[in-house]
Amino acid sequence: MTQRELAAAIGVGVPHVSKVEAGRENPSDDLIAQVARVFDCEFDELLLVARRIPQDLLDKFAADPKESLRYLRTMKVDDD
Repeated sequence: MTQRELAAAIGVGVPHVSKVEAGRENPSDDLIAQVARVFDCEFDELLLVARRIPQDLLDKFAADPKESLRYLRTMKVDDD
């Protein structure tokens, strides 16, 4: 999908899509939700890709920090 096609599908201008893609602007939650619908994927998944941790997940981690750290430490991290 081109930037022009995505911009038309979510109702924003091509320059905004370009800036978000390049990391020069942060998309709003509403925009992320629209992109999720266009690409038929989960809103939360895109929040993580956008480096935004959903509040409910933060709350869950804060409620049991030891278990949360144990879980996070099991995740594989590739060293480049």
